[in-house]
Amino acid sequence: MSLRIGIEADGGAGVGLGHLGRCLALAQALEESGERPVFANVPRDAQGWLEESGGRIASSRGRWDILVADSYRFTSRDLRRLRESSKILLAVDDTGDFAGACDWILNPHLNAHSMRFRAKGGTGFLLGPKFLLMRRDYWKPARARVFGPRARRVLVTLGGSAPLALMSTVVRAVQESLPDALVDVVAGPWTKRAGIGAPGNVRTHRALPTLRPLLEDADICVCAGGQTMYEAIFAGVPSILLELGANQRGNLAGALETGAALVAGAPRGAGFAARLRRGLRTLGSSADLRRKISMNGRGLVDGRGAFRVAAQLFADAKGSER
Repeated sequence: MSLRIGIEADGGAGVGLGHLGRCLALAQALEESGERPVFANVPRDAQGWLEESGGRIASSRGRWDILVADSYRFTSRDLRRLRESSKILLAVDDTGDFAGACDWILNPHLNAHSMRFRAKGGTGFLLGPKFLLMRRDYWKPARARVFGPRARRVLVTLGGSAPLALMSTVVRAVQESLPDALVDVVAGPWTKRAGIGAPGNVRTHRALPTLRPLLEDADICVCAGGQTMYEAIFAGVPSILLELGANQRGNLAGALETGAALVAGAPRGAGFAARLRRGLRTLGSSADLRRKISMNGRGLVDGRGAFRVAAQLFADAKGSER
């Protein structure tokens, strides 16, 4: 008998695709065992992306055997509803601020073990990158990398709703620092227009279903400190990280501490562009540094975290049937 599995995840303009994307990864892992998880209460402007990516949207609400919750915007009323409508509730909690009663807290970040959480007593914890939720595209191991004397290809990807002005600033910094490099720019579905940068050495891609092919080809990636950071670490591509939200600070600190990336910080003030250009020039001209950063990240993320989370949920569900 199959389980009723629901997922409530945030997404859309101003939020991006991080919450929905990682929950889709868990849904795909659950599907491998024959289950049919569905997404409930999906924001309207994210429904098209989710369905195109293979997610199923619930036709009705009810009581769930397993419910996965992933949003920073849950109210106290939402928290009560989530608990009352589920036998097993897993909350994805990046910040430690999930204040409701739940069975499991999932925090897959590098700094998770050093965080404090507000979850009620009796809650179990799934902490660290071994539980990172990555989609089907990342289940196979990354290929071996070759590190040439100079970086020839740079990937710029700043999330589903990155402001056009910020993307243009970053692309301009790449062009100024590495004028001979090809720049691949990924514009999210809520970026106002796709044409960014000068023609010739800039190629713009819009709302791609996966970043893996571009990550595999890139010598350097410039991205935010969210899910894409971990995808870059998995692929072995050295990255320069931007802080696009306070919730990313722990991720950036963890990446810096492990030597798995360089950090340019928050895009505020004149110093940001200078830090970014300096990082690009340093990485672009040093094969040894790129190799070292890639090696430091190896083993942190193996792409199989969603299966470990699914196994724990299945074990709980089986136990609750006794």
